[in-house]
Parts: sequence; C-alpha cells; structure tokens
Amino acid sequence: MDVEGTSVPAARAGSIEVEAIEVPAVRIPATVAEAGCVVRHDAPAGCLAKIEFSPAWIPAVRVPGFRVVQPNGTVKEVPGREVEARVVAGGSVEQKCQIVRETSTSGVIRSGLIRSGLIRSGLIRSGAIRSAAVEGRESVPAASVPPMSVPAVSLPSQSVPAESLPYERLSEGVDAARGSETVSYQASESVLFAYNESVLLPAAGETLDAILADARAKGFNGPVKVEGHTDDTGPDAGNQALSEARARAVADHLTRHGVPADRITVVGHGEAIPAHPNDSEENRARNRRVVIDFTQDQDPQDRHSTPPRGAPGGVECRWCGHTLRWIRYPRGYLLRSLR
Repeated sequence: MDVEGTSVPAARAGSIEVEAIEVPAVRIPATVAEAGCVVRHDAPAGCLAKIEFSPAWIPAVRVPGFRVVQPNGTVKEVPGREVEARVVAGGSVEQKCQIVRETSTSGVIRSGLIRSGLIRSGLIRSGAIRSAAVEGRESVPAASVPPMSVPAVSLPSQSVPAESLPYERLSEGVDAARGSETVSYQASESVLFAYNESVLLPAAGETLDAILADARAKGFNGPVKVEGHTDDTGPDAGNQALSEARARAVADHLTRHGVPADRITVVGHGEAIPAHPNDSEENRARNRRVVIDFTQDQDPQDRHSTPPRGAPGGVECRWCGHTLRWIRYPRGYLLRSLR
C-alpha cells in the first residue's frame, strides 16, 4: 500500500515566513500473514501420521512521524506509530503405530493438535493542519496532512482433530483398519510364514486373496504398500533382511493376482516399528507381521500442486524441505509430503 506524501513549499506573506511541510510518501508492504504449513507426513502402513504446524506470524508495521510549523512559530509534532509483529510457535504430534487394546476393541490412537490464532492491532497516525498566514494583501493558504490508518490483521486458530485407526478382525490372524484414505491389513506371521522363514505357507495364498478381495470390495484400488516387521529377537541386520524378504514375498503374490507391480511399494522395517511392546512372547508374536496398506484411487480433480481455490492464502512451507501437495481433509485441506 502506497500512501502519498505531502509537500508544501515554504512561502511568505509580508513579513511572515511560513516553513515548508515535507511528509515523505510511505510504502507499507502488503501484509502477508504467514499462516504456516499443516503438514501430514508419510507414515508406515497401519500407522497414524505425524502432524506438524509450522509457526505463524503477522509482520510488524511502522509509520513515521512528521512536524508542522504554524505561521506563529508553534510546532505540532505528530509522532510515528508502530505495531509489533505477532508470532505463534508451531507444534507437532508424533506418529503413532502401537496398538491400544481395550476390552472389546483395539486400534491406533493419535491425539489432536491446536495452534492458537493471532491478532495484530491496527494503527492510526493523526493528521495536522497548518493555518493560513495573512498580512496586508498577502496571504499563504492553509495546508493539511491527512490522517492515515493501517487496518488490523488476524489469523484464525488451526486444529487437527484426534484420530483413531480401529482394527476389526477380518479372519484368524488378520485385522483390518479403515482410515479416511487407506485400509490396512495386519497379517500375523502365523498365517503367512513359518517362524524365521520368508517363504509363504501353502495356506497363506488363501489369506492374501481374502485380503485383496476385501480391499477391492471397499474401493481401495490405488497404490499399495507392503511392509514387513519383526520382533526384537536376534540381530538387527537379520531382522531387517527377514522383514524385507517377507514383504517381497507378499508383494509378489499380489502381483501374480492382479495388482500391477508399479503400484506396489515394498519396505522392511525390521524391529523398528513394533505394534506392541516387546515385553512378552505373546506381544513379540504380534509384532512379527506384514502390513498391507491399500489406498483409494484419487480423483484427479482432488489433486493440487498449488493451494486450491478457497484454501488459506499466503501459505508457504519455506522450512519444510518436503515436496508437498494439497489433500482434502474433513475440516479443510492439508499439505502432505510426497516421497
């Protein structure tokens, strides 16, 4: 916003000297209130993603003062005005993968996140009038400097609600959890592999076929993640290799049964992401699993490389270091990192 200055040259009315008025033009940068990023990170299959709010801020603004000398020599000083920047810190809630078991249900739970809103008050710099000077037949007309104002700016609070990923029993040794965009199947070692082996059991094909049929029936025909997990028994390197080999064996089966190989991502996590504490033989057995994550095939109209119309403006993620895209979310839009 450009505010024109006021320039009135010095003048004389008889013996009365009238000083010039010089009020420079003021350029007030457009107030871009940085609403920050809401970033949903990629998460392992069957987990709830880490959510981050970056800091939000409204920049400071300053308007300089000026002085006006009246014909009688009195001086009116109009002070400058300034309002400080307003900043609110970001925050995050961590990724959750461990399953919480209640009496009749089980699932993954992640708390919500709230970032408070901001208000930067406006400001007004008063104007001033220099009276006319008259002596005899000579005169200098009155002159004025108009007041100016900068409006207040506000940013609303932002929130991401708590989220849960409840699991339901699909079949013996297989639990399914449907989220807003994915459906995840946790298949235990007991229905897929012999202990410490990576070759599918003869009956494992029937289990995987049932999983694939259920996902297709629910409309999840997009990308697929297959992720292997072990318990904490044995060396890290051996667990990592076993988890990768098991994930690959499951992915190969899916490919043979109609899932294009270029839609499947295969990952082994070893013992790094337990679904349960490794504090008993029962829990270690639960952690020896393969998670298959099916994603809905996204409508091209929902894809945005820039903020969609109606999404908050002035949003950049300078700090994130991620490649980002907008995704629909029940309470608005989220930026989601891409691999």
